[in-house]
Amino acid sequence: MNTDLLLVVVAGYVVYKIGWVDGWTAVNAFLVLCLAVIAAAAIFRRTGYWKRKKEEMEKARQARRDEEDGPEQ
Repeated sequence: MNTDLLLVVVAGYVVYKIGWVDGWTAVNAFLVLCLAVIAAAAIFRRTGYWKRKKEEMEKARQARRDEEDGPEQ
C-alpha cells in the first residue's frame, strides 16, 4: 500500500474524530502530532532532502579528514 495514501486516510480519520466525534482530546492531539511528523518525513523523503543532507555531511567529513591528514609529502 502506498504510504501517501495511508497518510490521507489517517488525516481523514483524524479530521472525522476531531470534527464529529470527540473534539480536541489528548489522544486526538497526539494523532495530529504524529500525523504532522510522518507527513514531514514523507515530504523530506519525496524531495530527496535526507539524501542530499547525507551527501553533504559525507563531503564535510571527508574534507575534515583530508584537512587533518595535512599535505602529504
